[in-house]
Amino acid sequence: DALVLANREKAQSQRQLVESNIVRAITMSGSGRIGQRLDGLKAIAESVPLADAAAMSPETRSRLRNAAISCLANPDIEVVAEHKLSEQYEFRVCVSERLNALAYQEESGKPVRRAEITPGLADIVYGDSRATLGKDQRVDQMKLSPDGRYLATVAWDRNGNKWLQITESRTGQVGFQSSDNQIAFPYDHLFEFAPSGKQFAFASTGGGLSVLKVDQEQWHLERVVESGHPILCMTFDPRNENLVVALATDDGPIVRVLASPDYDETITELTLVKTPKRLAASRDGTLAVCSGRRTVEVYQVDSGHRFCRFVTIGEAQAMDIDSDGSILAIDAQNDTTLWDARTGIQLMQYHGKFQSICDDHLVCTLPSGRLVILRIVKSDVYGGIGQRRITEINAIHPRLPLLFTGSQFDNGSGIHVWNTDTGTLLAELMLGNVYDMKVSHDGRRLFTSSQAASPAQVLQAWPLRIDAETMRIGPPEEIAWTSNLAPSFISLDANDEILAVQAAWGSEFGIGFVDLTSGKLSKLVKAPYGARFSAMTGDGKWAATGNWHGKESAIYDVTKGSIVRPLVTGISRVNFSADGRFLFCGDGMFKVGNWNQKRTIDHDWELRYFGAISSSRFSLAVFPRANPYNGSLLVQTESWNPIAELMSNRLAEAYCYPMAIAADGGSVVVSVMDQARAIAKVALEDEKLAPTVDAFSIYRWNLRALRGHLRQLGLDLDAPPVEERETDAINHVEFVQGE
Repeated sequence: DALVLANREKAQSQRQLVESNIVRAITMSGSGRIGQRLDGLKAIAESVPLADAAAMSPETRSRLRNAAISCLANPDIEVVAEHKLSEQYEFRVCVSERLNALAYQEESGKPVRRAEITPGLADIVYGDSRATLGKDQRVDQMKLSPDGRYLATVAWDRNGNKWLQITESRTGQVGFQSSDNQIAFPYDHLFEFAPSGKQFAFASTGGGLSVLKVDQEQWHLERVVESGHPILCMTFDPRNENLVVALATDDGPIVRVLASPDYDETITELTLVKTPKRLAASRDGTLAVCSGRRTVEVYQVDSGHRFCRFVTIGEAQAMDIDSDGSILAIDAQNDTTLWDARTGIQLMQYHGKFQSICDDHLVCTLPSGRLVILRIVKSDVYGGIGQRRITEINAIHPRLPLLFTGSQFDNGSGIHVWNTDTGTLLAELMLGNVYDMKVSHDGRRLFTSSQAASPAQVLQAWPLRIDAETMRIGPPEEIAWTSNLAPSFISLDANDEILAVQAAWGSEFGIGFVDLTSGKLSKLVKAPYGARFSAMTGDGKWAATGNWHGKESAIYDVTKGSIVRPLVTGISRVNFSADGRFLFCGDGMFKVGNWNQKRTIDHDWELRYFGAISSSRFSLAVFPRANPYNGSLLVQTESWNPIAELMSNRLAEAYCYPMAIAADGGSVVVSVMDQARAIAKVALEDEKLAPTVDAFSIYRWNLRALRGHLRQLGLDLDAPPVEERETDAINHVEFVQGE
């Protein structure tokens, strides 16, 4: 008896220690650097009591896992190096794009000195003043070439003359000096080094563009390009040295991409609403435009597609984009703010004046006169894909990292194809309103219900063909639909032989079943009033419709072409589990066959409005949080056990709607309506801008990467492992429309 009692006391002591560690870990996960939080979580996960599964209840394990997920989903910054520059607050700094050199001026009248950064970025080494411009000059603007070899400055001398000068940074040798009447100053952001460092462009008087080229340390005028309009700002495309210029035309501001090396041919032209002040381009073809005081737009420079549009917190003083086009850094009133370049969501804020961003490193100056280099720790678990005004129609490819999106409300939006790994928009087709779309289970066809080229709604099948790294979509084949009801929501059986089509016209509602082998509408069944959405079991035996304006969802026997029974659910979407055993409808789960309600979902999570279910050997479902709408619940449908809360600190006041889960359970796509506060704020200050701010941002949870991190912490999801994906690399998508 004494031994039993001692063992009980020991077990109780272990349990109390575990609970204490869990509370400490979750508290730690809410503050401090993310790296420190994860280290704390890992230390606790590796502790002896926690390693014993019997010593940890499922509830405490879930709390610890969710704390880790929240940490992993957010980016972080850590200080790499710091150095004292000046006792004064006012000084000018410029950093080379490769972060191997910087130049700064402490006070007006003092010389510009050069500093070097070691390749490992472990420290800052300051040398002597090897590139002195002289004490009789006051520098207004400075720029270093990407390799740090040349320094371009605009400076005043004591006689009031302004010069543009290019200096060899190591020797101080002057390689070029302009005359005062050659340059279109005092405007800012009108001179730039090419990515190779061998060309230099600046705006000359009269709207011209002067291009210099270096030869044996001397810069000479290569050509003068007449733009025809005043140049507002400029930058180079780092991929090909094309020149991107913003011009003030009689019809309003525009951005032109001029082809290298002659810069006399326009490749792309973008029309802007407000006057641009700054441009920034990345190596993946992303272009950021800062217009007016606080408006930022991000484009794909080749196609002209706009990823997002957002408003900064304060007036933007400086702006640049990271090399891979994922993060925008903006200096707003001496605070550095980092933004997701795909969605326009603010990631974090740092109290320091922004100077440069490159290759995951951020350079800032502090009011105390210190310069700091920060490393940005990006999240490989949670990231932006793109932004749309409205996005509620989607389909995810079963094997490839491709997401197809559209909307039935955003008139003329058509189909957009995104790479969910990189967040890149691969292609778009203006197709009118899209009512629904599904990718076949074999990944060879995309089925759509849309307006297409005519006012009537049509069903189409788009062949998906892969040739090397290019996917070609189309030409579309129209699917025969002989009913007077307009087709809307669609679903497929596992063999891609039957297409279930929810249709409506006025007060009439129905569901039709199209035999894809014969291409004919085989059966049409009357549905309850307000029927909406469509779902079908993998064996093609059962189908279901939800409801939006009425009270009843319904179940159908596909073989007989008859309604089995209605379900009083009110507004509801419908989904079948991957194994076809359960129907998710209303606020619960129904057993297929006898249709008795098996379980009601917890009131904190909403099933009836939005939800998505994977279609693999095991089934995962994701539902939005009901109160508040700022997260998603991941559920294993075989046991109905919640296995994780997908939460991010970025979603503190956002509405999060699940959109799709990859068939292999490797990723979850959600739509986040995060711009409500921004729209309301802008509406008060600028009524013209408010209607143009996009509302829905698309995000992807990478469950493969997430589960890899959780395994290292000993906190993997209670679900079968995700198989490694072997797919072709799809870098290009083309639509083939035929006739």
